[in-house]
Amino acid sequence: MNFLPQLLTAPSLLLILTFIAFLISWICAYQLFRATILAKKMQLQLGQAENRLACLEQSLNINNLLNIALINSSQTKNNIELCKLLLDACVHKSDILTAKALENTLRTEINNAVIAIESLEEKRSFLEAKIREAFETVKQKTLATDIEPCLPYAQVLLEESSLEFASTERMKQDVLKVNRVLDSVLLKV
Repeated sequence: MNFLPQLLTAPSLLLILTFIAFLISWICAYQLFRATILAKKMQLQLGQAENRLACLEQSLNINNLLNIALINSSQTKNNIELCKLLLDACVHKSDILTAKALENTLRTEINNAVIAIESLEEKRSFLEAKIREAFETVKQKTLATDIEPCLPYAQVLLEESSLEFASTERMKQDVLKVNRVLDSVLLKV
Protein backbone atom coordinates (compact mmCIF):
# COMPACT_ATOMS: atom_id res chain seq x y z
CA MET A 1 0.00 0.00 0.00
CA ASN A 2 1.47 3.22 -1.12
CA PHE A 3 -0.21 6.30 0.24
CA LEU A 4 2.07 8.75 -1.57
CA PRO A 5 0.92 10.05 -4.88
CA GLN A 6 2.49 8.53 -7.92
CA LEU A 7 4.30 11.77 -8.80
CA LEU A 8 6.24 11.85 -5.50
CA THR A 9 7.46 8.31 -5.83
CA ALA A 10 8.95 8.72 -9.25
CA PRO A 11 12.72 8.13 -9.22
CA SER A 12 13.52 11.35 -11.06
CA LEU A 13 11.65 13.46 -8.54
CA LEU A 14 13.35 11.66 -5.71
CA LEU A 15 16.68 12.37 -7.30
CA ILE A 16 15.78 16.05 -7.73
CA LEU A 17 14.67 16.33 -4.08
CA THR A 18 17.88 14.65 -2.96
CA PHE A 19 19.91 17.03 -5.07
CA ILE A 20 18.02 20.05 -3.64
CA ALA A 21 18.59 18.77 -0.09
CA PHE A 22 22.28 18.26 -0.85
CA LEU A 23 22.49 21.75 -2.39
CA ILE A 24 20.82 23.35 0.62
CA SER A 25 23.18 21.43 2.94
CA TRP A 26 26.19 22.54 0.91
CA ILE A 27 25.04 26.20 0.93
CA CYS A 28 24.53 26.03 4.71
CA ALA A 29 27.98 24.48 5.22
CA TYR A 30 29.53 27.16 2.98
CA GLN A 31 27.77 29.94 4.89
CA LEU A 32 28.91 28.39 8.19
CA PHE A 33 32.48 28.24 6.86
CA ARG A 34 32.31 31.93 5.83
CA ALA A 35 30.82 32.88 9.20
CA THR A 36 33.65 31.03 10.98
CA ILE A 37 36.28 32.84 8.90
CA LEU A 38 34.54 36.17 9.55
CA ALA A 39 34.40 35.42 13.29
CA LYS A 40 38.13 34.61 13.32
CA LYS A 41 38.92 37.84 11.46
CA MET A 42 36.80 39.84 13.89
CA GLN A 43 38.45 38.09 16.83
CA LEU A 44 41.88 38.94 15.41
CA GLN A 45 40.83 42.57 14.86
CA LEU A 46 39.44 42.72 18.39
CA GLY A 47 42.72 41.37 19.77
CA GLN A 48 44.66 43.96 17.79
CA ALA A 49 42.34 46.72 18.98
CA GLU A 50 42.76 45.57 22.59
CA ASN A 51 46.54 45.61 22.15
CA ARG A 52 46.43 49.10 20.65
CA LEU A 53 44.24 50.30 23.52
CA ALA A 54 46.55 48.74 26.09
CA CYS A 55 49.56 50.29 24.31
CA LEU A 56 47.85 53.65 24.19
CA GLU A 57 46.90 53.50 27.86
CA GLN A 58 50.39 52.52 28.97
CA SER A 59 51.98 55.05 26.63
CA LEU A 60 49.76 57.80 28.01
CA ASN A 61 50.63 56.83 31.59
CA ILE A 62 54.34 56.77 30.84
CA ASN A 63 54.19 59.98 28.78
CA ASN A 64 52.35 61.67 31.64
CA LEU A 65 55.12 60.68 34.06
CA LEU A 66 57.80 61.78 31.61
CA ASN A 67 56.03 65.09 30.97
CA ILE A 68 55.96 65.80 34.69
CA ALA A 69 59.65 64.87 34.84
CA LEU A 70 60.36 67.30 31.97
CA ILE A 71 58.42 70.02 33.78
CA ASN A 72 60.51 69.33 36.88
CA SER A 73 63.64 69.51 34.74
CA SER A 74 62.59 72.82 33.22
CA GLN A 75 61.78 74.23 36.67
CA THR A 76 65.16 72.98 37.85
CA LYS A 77 66.78 74.74 34.90
CA ASN A 78 64.97 77.95 35.83
CA ASN A 79 66.12 77.62 39.45
CA ILE A 80 69.68 77.02 38.31
CA GLU A 81 69.61 80.10 36.07
CA LEU A 82 68.18 82.18 38.92
CA CYS A 83 70.83 80.83 41.29
CA LYS A 84 73.55 81.68 38.78
CA LEU A 85 72.28 85.24 38.52
CA LEU A 86 71.97 85.58 42.28
CA LEU A 87 75.42 84.08 42.79
CA ASP A 88 76.89 86.52 40.28
CA ALA A 89 75.34 89.32 42.34
CA CYS A 90 76.70 87.72 45.51
CA VAL A 91 80.19 87.51 44.01
CA HIS A 92 79.98 91.17 43.04
CA LYS A 93 78.80 92.17 46.52
CA SER A 94 81.47 90.00 48.10
CA ASP A 95 84.12 91.68 45.96
CA ILE A 96 82.86 95.06 47.13
CA LEU A 97 83.19 93.94 50.76
CA THR A 98 86.69 92.61 50.12
CA ALA A 99 87.65 95.86 48.42
CA LYS A 100 86.54 97.76 51.55
CA ALA A 101 89.03 95.63 53.50
CA LEU A 102 86.37 93.80 55.44
CA GLU A 103 86.82 90.18 56.35
CA ASN A 104 84.72 88.17 53.93
CA THR A 105 84.02 84.60 55.02
CA LEU A 106 81.13 84.21 52.59
CA ARG A 107 83.38 84.22 49.53
CA THR A 108 84.33 80.54 50.00
CA GLU A 109 80.69 79.58 50.49
CA ILE A 110 79.72 81.49 47.37
CA ASN A 111 82.42 79.72 45.34
CA ASN A 112 81.22 76.35 46.67
CA ALA A 113 77.66 77.24 45.66
CA VAL A 114 78.84 78.19 42.15
CA ILE A 115 80.54 74.80 41.81
CA ALA A 116 77.44 73.03 43.16
CA ILE A 117 75.21 74.88 40.68
CA GLU A 118 77.45 73.88 37.77
CA SER A 119 77.33 70.27 38.94
CA LEU A 120 73.54 70.41 39.19
CA GLU A 121 73.32 71.83 35.67
CA GLU A 122 75.33 68.90 34.30
CA LYS A 123 73.19 66.40 36.18
CA ARG A 124 69.99 68.13 35.03
CA SER A 125 71.12 68.07 31.39
CA PHE A 126 71.99 64.38 31.65
CA LEU A 127 68.63 63.57 33.27
CA GLU A 128 66.71 65.57 30.67
CA ALA A 129 68.50 63.65 27.91
CA LYS A 130 67.45 60.38 29.58
CA ILE A 131 63.83 61.60 29.80
CA ARG A 132 63.78 62.51 26.10
CA GLU A 133 65.36 59.17 25.25
CA ALA A 134 62.62 57.41 27.23
CA PHE A 135 60.01 59.33 25.21
CA GLU A 136 61.56 58.05 21.99
CA THR A 137 61.73 54.50 23.34
CA VAL A 138 58.02 54.53 24.22
CA LYS A 139 57.13 55.95 20.79
CA GLN A 140 58.88 53.04 19.07
CA LYS A 141 57.08 50.32 21.04
CA THR A 142 53.96 48.83 19.47
CA LEU A 143 53.10 46.00 21.86
CA ALA A 144 51.69 46.49 25.33
CA THR A 145 54.11 43.90 26.69
CA ASP A 146 57.02 45.91 25.27
CA ILE A 147 55.83 49.18 26.81
CA GLU A 148 55.15 47.78 30.28
CA PRO A 149 58.84 47.60 31.34
CA CYS A 150 59.20 51.33 30.55
CA LEU A 151 56.84 52.32 33.37
CA PRO A 152 59.24 51.66 36.29
CA TYR A 153 62.00 53.49 34.41
CA ALA A 154 59.69 56.49 33.85
CA GLN A 155 58.81 56.46 37.56
CA VAL A 156 62.51 56.48 38.47
CA LEU A 157 63.13 59.40 36.10
CA LEU A 158 60.20 61.27 37.65
CA GLU A 159 61.52 60.63 41.14
CA GLU A 160 65.02 61.78 40.14
CA SER A 161 63.70 64.94 38.54
CA SER A 162 61.56 65.66 41.62
CA LEU A 163 64.57 65.23 43.90
CA GLU A 164 66.65 67.43 41.63
CA PHE A 165 63.96 70.12 41.62
CA ALA A 166 63.65 70.00 45.42
CA SER A 167 67.44 70.29 45.71
CA THR A 168 67.58 73.36 43.49
CA GLU A 169 64.64 74.90 45.38
CA ARG A 170 66.60 74.57 48.65
CA MET A 171 69.71 75.94 46.97
CA LYS A 172 67.73 78.87 45.57
CA GLN A 173 66.43 79.69 49.06
CA ASP A 174 69.97 79.48 50.48
CA VAL A 175 71.35 81.76 47.77
CA LEU A 176 68.54 84.24 48.41
CA LYS A 177 69.45 84.25 52.12
CA VAL A 178 73.13 84.84 51.33
CA ASN A 179 72.12 87.61 48.96
CA ARG A 180 70.02 89.25 51.71
CA VAL A 181 72.87 88.93 54.21
CA LEU A 182 75.26 90.60 51.77
CA ASP A 183 72.72 93.36 51.11
CA SER A 184 72.33 94.04 54.83
CA VAL A 185 76.10 94.04 55.37
CA LEU A 186 76.60 96.41 52.42
CA LEU A 187 73.93 98.73 53.78
CA LYS A 188 75.73 98.87 57.13
CA VAL A 189 79.10 99.61 55.53
